[in-house]
Parts: sequence; structure tokens; C-alpha cells
Amino acid sequence: MRPVVLIVDDVPDLLQIMEEAIRMAMPDHHVRTASSGFQAREELQEIEANGERLTLVLADQSLGDRQGLHVLAEAQATGARLVLVTGRATGAVEREAERLGATVLWKPFRLQALLEMLREERTEPPHESV
Repeated sequence: MRPVVLIVDDVPDLLQIMEEAIRMAMPDHHVRTASSGFQAREELQEIEANGERLTLVLADQSLGDRQGLHVLAEAQATGARLVLVTGRATGAVEREAERLGATVLWKPFRLQALLEMLREERTEPPHESV
């Protein structure tokens, strides 16, 4: 069974772009997507029920129905690498991300910067404009 990546974003175009890029960059992984925080919870439950190995969760902070930090907190016990995507985090959000062991990826970012971060497993990705 292939390892799993979960991408969570409520902006359909961004979700699709990240999905396609990660599929190309991580062809040995199964990529799942969720367009809301509650859908992400369902995906996490299904991954666990299927006995799949979650290796990466990439979640936008502002999801509308929930926060990305909530998604990452639910995924923390899996041991997956956690990445919070945000454009305007407060100090409290940054501290909570750090407490969870999550990397913060700042918007706007170049897709290439995301892919390099995933390949090199950086802890502090570069903040670059699109």
C-alpha cells in the first residue's frame, strides 16, 4: 500500500494545483484531498480505518468551517509531517503550529518553493511571491 498525502484547502483552484504538483513530485504516494476541515476529518478517519500510512498533511489555516490547525492537531498522532499554509498568521497561530511540530508555509509562495521544501524537508520554507 502506498503512503498517503492529504491536502486540505477550500479554494478549488489552489487545491487542484497543489494536488497535481504533489502527485508529480511524490509519484510513490497516494494523494487525497479535502475541501473543508470536516471533509479532512472524514479523510483522516478513512485513512486510519484502511490502515494506510499518512506521511504528509498540508492544510490551509483558513478553511471556512474549521482552522487548519485543528486538522493538523487531529493528524498529529499519525506521525505525519505537518504543514500549515497561511497568509496571515498571528503569533498565537505560529506558536500552536510550532507546538504541533508543523512547518508554516507562508502565502504567497511559488509552487517550486513548496516542492523544494518537500524534497529537502526544510523546517523553514522560503517566503516567495507567486
